[in-house]
Amino acid sequence: MEPRRVQREAIEREVLDARGVPEEGKVRDVDVEAAERDQRPDARRGALLADGHVLQRDRAAEQPEIDVADRHPTLDGRRRALLDLRADDVRERDADRDQDQHEGPDDPSAGEPDHGPGYSAGSARSTGEAASRRASVRVRASAMPDDVLFALDDRVATLTLNRPEKLNALSEAMLDATLAHLRRCATDPDVGAVLLTGAGRAFCAGGDVSAMSGAGAAPRTFEDHVDRQRGGHELARLLFEMPKVTIAAVNGAAVGAGLGIALSCDLVFASERARFGTAFARVGFGGDYGTTWQLTRRVGPAKAKELFFLADILPADEALRLGLVNRVLPEERFADEVRAIAKKIAHGPLVSYRYMKENVNAALNADFRTLLDREAVSHLRCGQTADHREGVAAFLEKREPRFQGR
Repeated sequence: MEPRRVQREAIEREVLDARGVPEEGKVRDVDVEAAERDQRPDARRGALLADGHVLQRDRAAEQPEIDVADRHPTLDGRRRALLDLRADDVRERDADRDQDQHEGPDDPSAGEPDHGPGYSAGSARSTGEAASRRASVRVRASAMPDDVLFALDDRVATLTLNRPEKLNALSEAMLDATLAHLRRCATDPDVGAVLLTGAGRAFCAGGDVSAMSGAGAAPRTFEDHVDRQRGGHELARLLFEMPKVTIAAVNGAAVGAGLGIALSCDLVFASERARFGTAFARVGFGGDYGTTWQLTRRVGPAKAKELFFLADILPADEALRLGLVNRVLPEERFADEVRAIAKKIAHGPLVSYRYMKENVNAALNADFRTLLDREAVSHLRCGQTADHREGVAAFLEKREPRFQGR
């Protein structure tokens, strides 16, 4: 057997094992209902990010979870989803203000009221911090579970999928927390770019098949399952449509829904050890998280069908050749090089990036004349920004521009 095929089959088996898929011939019937979210007790565990910053957590008991089922009728009362907590901002601001008064305005653990729940950064009102908008953010363990790690530093928001023992297979807690973070990043002026990656050896192995038996879950209708699936798909939609540049740092396997999540980002950078595949045919699913739309447009319908039907695992160099990724970077420098790109974008002309992204996305379905009309508006809108004036001044003065993102 060819060495590359042996390697591919080993990777496929590892991914399927992590997702809880039994050997061929032993695949059990599964329900689309996922089990209750994993509540791991270690809420104070820290995580060392690629840039050396440590993500810290408060004690879970300090901030009780907030039941939002009454505001989201599609959620059952037992889920503690944190999809939209804007209605609780006032209460969080009061708590942060009390903490500020207790710890002093220069305490690096003081809250950042304008960010709302889930954020806690050092005061950005000092002259130096205001100039660079640097912030290291602590995630409250009760509000955002361990399944996702979040840090905001130098205008780059980093989200790390954190179930390495499962190759970062999707959990309910992971989806809820990631959605909440992305919604805030979309409107947070301190966020210039969003970087999504995975902890350990994988980016994301897709859905957690081992949690799909639905044991102990309340009966739900087919329509309930559809609503729940569509709620998860919001992750791919936000990455694709949010006004900030989104970057996937694929450090390992990206298969199934993980492939769809990666391809929904504006830029996809792969480590040399990254692997890509659909995997849906192996468990009798049809494809989700935008994989059908993304693959058809990136590689064409014929190749997309091949990738779905045969479910081959592609190495990084093949993914680059097909146009699934933008660049393949050396493993030993992967985290540093991706972060350098993210920082460059985060400190760029953000209004211009926003309209560039909207126009390119619109070009996938719009006709030529429609895009000309869009460009007439967006081009002149960007010409009204302070960043445009700075760019022109820098060009005339033969220096690098210092953009402010407005």
